Amino acid sequence: MKESPRFAWAILDSLDDHIAVLDGRGTITAVNEAWEKFATQNGPANTSRVSVGANYLDVCRQAAKAGNRAAEQALKAIAAVLNGTKRHFTMDYECSSPSQERWFKMTVLRQKKPGAGAVITHSDITDRKRSEQALRSSEERLRLLTDALPVLISYVDENQRYRFSNKGYEHWFGHPREYVEGKHLKQVLGEKAYQAVRPRVEAALSGQLVTFEEFIPYRGAGRRYVRVTYVPDRQNGRVRGFFALIQDLTERKQAEQEIRESRDRLSTIITGADVGTWDWNIPADTVDVNDRFCTMLGYEPGTFGTDARRFFDSLHPDDLENVNRLVAAHFAGESEFYNCDFRLRMADGSYKWIHDAGRLIERDHRGRPLRMVGIHSDISDRKLADEALKAREEEFRSMFELAAVGNAQSDPDTLRFTRVNRKFCDMTGYTEEELLNMTSRDITCPEDRTRDLAEIQKVVKGKAGMWSIEKRYVRKDGKLIWVSVNGAMMRLNGRPHRMVANVVDITERKSYEETLRSHREALRNLAAEVSLTQEKERRQIADELHDHVGQNLMLAKMKLGELNTVLPVPYSASIEQVRTLLDQSIKDMRSLIRDLCPQVLYELGLEAAIDWLVEQTQAKYGLRCVAEITPLRRPVREDCRLVLFQAARELLVNVAKHARAKQATVILKGDEARVTIRVMDDGRGFDPRFLSLPNSTARGFGLFSIRERVALLGGELQIDSAPGKGTRATVTVPA
Repeated sequence: MKESPRFAWAILDSLDDHIAVLDGRGTITAVNEAWEKFATQNGPANTSRVSVGANYLDVCRQAAKAGNRAAEQALKAIAAVLNGTKRHFTMDYECSSPSQERWFKMTVLRQKKPGAGAVITHSDITDRKRSEQALRSSEERLRLLTDALPVLISYVDENQRYRFSNKGYEHWFGHPREYVEGKHLKQVLGEKAYQAVRPRVEAALSGQLVTFEEFIPYRGAGRRYVRVTYVPDRQNGRVRGFFALIQDLTERKQAEQEIRESRDRLSTIITGADVGTWDWNIPADTVDVNDRFCTMLGYEPGTFGTDARRFFDSLHPDDLENVNRLVAAHFAGESEFYNCDFRLRMADGSYKWIHDAGRLIERDHRGRPLRMVGIHSDISDRKLADEALKAREEEFRSMFELAAVGNAQSDPDTLRFTRVNRKFCDMTGYTEEELLNMTSRDITCPEDRTRDLAEIQKVVKGKAGMWSIEKRYVRKDGKLIWVSVNGAMMRLNGRPHRMVANVVDITERKSYEETLRSHREALRNLAAEVSLTQEKERRQIADELHDHVGQNLMLAKMKLGELNTVLPVPYSASIEQVRTLLDQSIKDMRSLIRDLCPQVLYELGLEAAIDWLVEQTQAKYGLRCVAEITPLRRPVREDCRLVLFQAARELLVNVAKHARAKQATVILKGDEARVTIRVMDDGRGFDPRFLSLPNSTARGFGLFSIRERVALLGGELQIDSAPGKGTRATVTVPA
């Protein structure tokens, strides 16, 4: 039994983890060898080691006072474990030793016996942390790479809608990714292309990996020969969508076919196992190899021979010196393992790239090497990939230089240009050498610099993935040009490394937009003036009717009354008929005056006029009308007020004459910027597409007229209706 603790500590001493036992007060009572070794090698020279007898809580407390947040967190947690509040505790923390930066995982476990203390374990997780950091960097590079690759990459959900797309879609279809994402496949690809890929899409959504090559007639991108791969995205046993990779093979089909044939030839050579083994008897200078070693070099199994000199004679002359140097260094003990890449001559006289790895496993009593073993790996594919990568980098470099838009890269800290293409130089009027000594701020119009810097800082600080801005550049000749800049941040180890941007000259487009805006403003002013002129004419006609025709009718009525007193009784019936006609004429004239010029609109405002209009419509047509009026925050311009009133009247007349409705509701509301009138009914409704037909009836013409008058004021008319569902017409104009 006495041996049990020793045996247990022997096991603990064999572990790489640092282990210490604390008593109930936090004093270290025992540590394993890994703990003691780490404390000896990494403890500060001017302090005692953190070992047996030291109070670990005091050690954490001192570190916390020095500003170490991890120590502060550990102090609270260890104290909680010791006093029984917690059963155990774990945390990851960074610990920089004098020689390197390292990460550890601390585990604190309370001993079973109350008050007996706790066991602390520190596990080195540096490799894991480095792997996680490398993974994050890889993901960032992958994101940038998807935009840079000359392929279309997207993610489509189970409803066949795009949820992710790279820059390739913008180049192909002419739409930014914001337009593509959320759209159905048919909306982006076009009807013909969608029908061509639809069976494959459905197969991918059923969980099948789909790959095919054929000509596809894309809308906007033309007819292209493509290679398409759909990779199902399975989550919890269900296909949530698929990843789509589309390569344009129209021009490269022949080249890729040759590459595939080359790979097929290579695959026929590489058969059997993937690794060749060798065992070198150094004093005898013989080597024992397996069959794969032979077949890897094109020999029949067992025919390579046992003479080690044959191996060295098969090395490419340019590689022989390096191999001998590395072997000698390993023999001398300068390296634990021997590793080397070289070219080895095959049976047909050609050379193959081999990665050779080995280790000296036996020496004689004088230290002379006796035996060395190792493996051969065929790295020809990797070397070809390296060459392809170099070729791709050269291709990207050419694309950058010859792009039809300006391309620029700059330092995120100083904003100084680090790389520009020819198009960017032409756009700004500066040479490449001049631009590389300037910053983006130097060529940005002073009025746009603050806004430009704010957008860039969002990306630098990680608040946005990309930035997009329209601003002005000051060319070398002093001329101002408008540009559209779309940029992204390249990050290295999570930190901003390089800003990349595409720049397009939009000066001509801006000029067109300004001209169009001026024309629209002039048209709107003209429409307002025409509307006011028409209203003045209406008011003048109404005044003429009231002052002249009305007065004449009233005078005629009075004279008729006088005539009735002097004419014989037999004429009384005829006179009464004439009087009735005069009364009706006076009533019709007053109604006409109100229609031409509703005084309530000018004297009491739009709210009162709408309320009056609802009452008049209900009285005239027998239609139940309801007004819901919210007091407006500010007076409405006279031209807008008149158009809104006329639109409401026209819409109510349409409801009364055509809708067969039981009730109509008029809603008036507004804010600081806009005023809205909505007329709703519960009638038979209609198809809004009817309004665009050339043979529309008077009702359609009336709505068309309202829409045109409202549009000239900068507003809009929206019709929401369907057969049997009633109609909702909304008129909105600027306040």
